[in-house]
Amino acid sequence: MSFVDFGTAADTELKISTDSDSPEAQIVVVDDQDTTDDVTLLKGKIKLEGTSDALIDQFPVTLTTSGATDLDEVTGSLTLIIDGEEYTESVSTAAATTTTVTFDNMDFDLVAGDTIEFEVKAEINDIETGLFEEGDSLKADITSTNRTQMDVENEEGDALDTSSERSGTATGEYQEFRTQGVTVELVSQSASSSNDTGALNDTGTFTIKFKVTAVGDDAYIATHTVLTNYPYTVDIGGTTTTAGVSAVVINNTDTDLTSAYNWLIEEGQSETLTLTVSKVNSSGVANAGLTRANLTGIKWSDTDDNTPDNTYSSNMDDFHTDYISMN
Repeated sequence: MSFVDFGTAADTELKISTDSDSPEAQIVVVDDQDTTDDVTLLKGKIKLEGTSDALIDQFPVTLTTSGATDLDEVTGSLTLIIDGEEYTESVSTAAATTTTVTFDNMDFDLVAGDTIEFEVKAEINDIETGLFEEGDSLKADITSTNRTQMDVENEEGDALDTSSERSGTATGEYQEFRTQGVTVELVSQSASSSNDTGALNDTGTFTIKFKVTAVGDDAYIATHTVLTNYPYTVDIGGTTTTAGVSAVVINNTDTDLTSAYNWLIEEGQSETLTLTVSKVNSSGVANAGLTRANLTGIKWSDTDDNTPDNTYSSNMDDFHTDYISMN
């Protein structure tokens, strides 16, 4: 006769994952005079497998800021909402850009077989020069270390094993805070090649269409110097090339130009732009291979000038064309 412990017999495992609705990297408009409440940093799921219920008493969350030098200048309060139950903890750091906030004394019951949702929200401080400035950002994660540190027990009162009865993480993306800015959405992409029969003489055309929305105030988008104001790359098999590359940007919804030759997007309004990149192959240059174009950022300004000093780059991972074969 062999004996196993209760956890093994119950086949218990607590699994953590990122919810598909967790916010992508983006600009969040905040106030320069007062705090901004209920800013969602992360959404996740917890699944309890097996036949034993569980009790969660401590739930640690890792916060990380980029730009600011002290995390509690960005937020002073964090809220965890788990299956409708709400818990709040203060955030206090001393010149730290990362910290762990632990929600404790939760006494939260998790039923065997259930999958529940959780959400991490922050109260964001007002923008203050030298402390918490335009463009500073914040993210929340449930790391493997957090998972190990969780105080979670099965219905017999035994802590779940940190290696065999717990798994998964939940990873947030940086939320960038500004009193005004733009958001950018990918509309479509396409790529085509002339496919000439000769060697190293194809011409590739790559288009990326995107929608820009002004939030918090009006925004000015440049019409000139494409590579500077709409940073893009062309890569062959993952290696960037500049040979035979040129590009142009057009505004599909607005042809009016300001005195400084910008497009004005009024607060709350959107305009659709298209970046078209051309790649011309030529002999003597190693240009053959799978080729695509990537849009990596969009510069904008809050004034009508020729030197936009703000760059939107929060969620640009998908702003690329498909690869096409070029010779």
